[in-house]
Amino acid sequence: MVDKIKNIINNKINSDILLLGKGASLDQINLNELDKFLIICVNDSDDIFRGDFCVFRHKWVSEKINNYGPKSSLYITNQKLPDDINSYNVKYIDELPENSKTLQKNILSKTLLLDRAILVSALRLALKCIEYGSRAKRILLIGFDFTSQNDVSKYLKNPFHFEDQQYESFLIQNQKKIFEKILSMYKVFPVPIQHVGKLNFSIYTPSVFNRIFFDKNYRSAKSLSMNNKINIVAELTTNHFGNSDRLKSMIVAAADAGANYIKIQKRDVASFYSKEKLNEKYDSPFGNTFGDYRYALELDETQFEMVDEICKKLGIKWFASILDIKSFDFIRKFNPNIIKLPSTISQHKELLEYVSKNYNKDLVISTGFEDKQYQEKIIKLFKNVRTLYLLQTTSSYPTPGDEVQIGVVRHYYKLSQKYKFLKAGFSSHDLGSLGSMLAIAAGAVMVEKHVKLGSAEWAHFDDVAVDLINGDFKKYVNDLRKAELMIGSEIKKIQPSEHHKYFIN
Repeated sequence: MVDKIKNIINNKINSDILLLGKGASLDQINLNELDKFLIICVNDSDDIFRGDFCVFRHKWVSEKINNYGPKSSLYITNQKLPDDINSYNVKYIDELPENSKTLQKNILSKTLLLDRAILVSALRLALKCIEYGSRAKRILLIGFDFTSQNDVSKYLKNPFHFEDQQYESFLIQNQKKIFEKILSMYKVFPVPIQHVGKLNFSIYTPSVFNRIFFDKNYRSAKSLSMNNKINIVAELTTNHFGNSDRLKSMIVAAADAGANYIKIQKRDVASFYSKEKLNEKYDSPFGNTFGDYRYALELDETQFEMVDEICKKLGIKWFASILDIKSFDFIRKFNPNIIKLPSTISQHKELLEYVSKNYNKDLVISTGFEDKQYQEKIIKLFKNVRTLYLLQTTSSYPTPGDEVQIGVVRHYYKLSQKYKFLKAGFSSHDLGSLGSMLAIAAGAVMVEKHVKLGSAEWAHFDDVAVDLINGDFKKYVNDLRKAELMIGSEIKKIQPSEHHKYFIN
């Protein structure tokens, strides 16, 4: 039977592995292109798309196969199927893992087994495929929405429903908990396991998945058609966690939401932090020290080149926050038209002076944790740059409403009337979109907002970042575009819709 499995794998030796569920999110995915993957179906999801493999343990699935015929190339099950159906019988273990160690032992088992949590069985098969020769770079899950079986894809024929809805709900929610445990064990797997959907742990939304995996050009129509005067910056910070796939997904999602720029960070960890700081205890998936965390988040040159290439494809621009001289010299390789010096390094006099002597294009400065004297120093120091974006921000995360100080944005706008190279902006650390909308009304032409994919309590700025997965950032961008539209021109004139007036005879 191993030879049969290997033969199927060899037909798609370089394909990524895709686990196919049957959730309603599949209706947003381009199913016609799925054949490029090595597909492992779960239960009756091969009703939606033919699988290379199908894993199931319930009798109702075998009855459905007997009634409507097989759809997948090979079934792996504990149920008895007719001899003319290509199948492989395996042992069923009716238990649930009590902890991560048990789960790790089960999922990495040397033999194929079926679990009560069928998703674990499918993932075990995926890992076996890699062991048997698959060169997959990732394992992807689509259609796993972890919702009621009433909420299934419209493409599923003859859907089955458990009579005991409470039991059904238990199975689904239990699998979700187990899957979250599996994601936390990522270090034990040879390739990353990535979820497609709109859940807290998703890496791709269905639309971003379509764009990245099926559209070779994946340009963003929204970005290409924008003629807005206000530049909206999706501040990724380090919420990509140093992962290229996650980074790519964030860029595409930000572009699709309508951002003009994405922004990332660059710092030389070894010189930026003291040894004592790097050795501090800090729990994250990357280790137990702050150094483990910070080193894992830094992008290398290849990843920056990837950012540059993707942004060009999408029609969105990018720039980086620079936190030290070594990083500034690194970024200059990309001939940037715009860079940022964040509030974090406002007291790093040597860096500020070095940049002022070696850079004359567009420069973004945030003024958090500083007063009026800093503004005056910056205007004087960077008088030779092409454009100086002075961004009001308050360095607290999140910022209380009474400390947002939109009035400072208005002050910077007034300064821009005096200093023609200066433009006002706002870096939003407050919650929601109201502060950013008010900043646009006050004269900001650049507004930036922290973004993320889902939530991670160990990540910096998680509380203040807006989610790209659940649509919050898209709503934020739409709010700002509405504010820009409503502000209009400073020149008073009669509008086309005006019609009501009493005239004197």
